[in-house]
Amino acid sequence: MCDAIRELFAEELEEGMQLGLQRGISQGREQGLACGREQGITIAKMVFRMNAEGKDIDEIAQAGGLTREEVQKILND
Repeated sequence: MCDAIRELFAEELEEGMQLGLQRGISQGREQGLACGREQGITIAKMVFRMNAEGKDIDEIAQAGGLTREEVQKILND
């Protein structure tokens, strides 16, 4: 009887751990997306500001840690 109870608890524990893992992954993704969105907005603002100040694409790329292509994509989209 004790073995049956242990097995039942082990199964419930495993199910609970899997559910917790899935929820944690989901929450982590949501937080990661929100953070990435904020960073993207910050970078885009910097690119637009520097472009308005007359900086060339190479200067903007270097300041933002971007490639020329990334800067051009931000400015052209």
